[in-house]
Amino acid sequence: MAPQSTEIRKEDQIYSRLKEVIDPEVGMDIIKMGFVKEVNVNGTSVDVNLVLTTSACPMIEYFKDEVKRKVLSIGGIEDVSVNILDEPWSWDRLKKQVVH
Repeated sequence: MAPQSTEIRKEDQIYSRLKEVIDPEVGMDIIKMGFVKEVNVNGTSVDVNLVLTTSACPMIEYFKDEVKRKVLSIGGIEDVSVNILDEPWSWDRLKKQVVH
């Protein structure tokens, strides 16, 4: 298992790459939109939990594919799971975002 400091650095890299995933309907990245609830790094595996504006979002597959592609482009990451959480999203999430 990788040391925790390595996983924290990987998490920072992941958040940085996820800023490149833009919501085409709004023109903002998914970090600013507050779509990324959490990122869990466990060795070479990563789980990304997203909260979208609606569970019927027509962009679900686009977001899942883009998140996987961006995270897998980071060295040392071999497996990515993108989970769409069944939680309500609100504009308040824009204010609660974590700065990475």
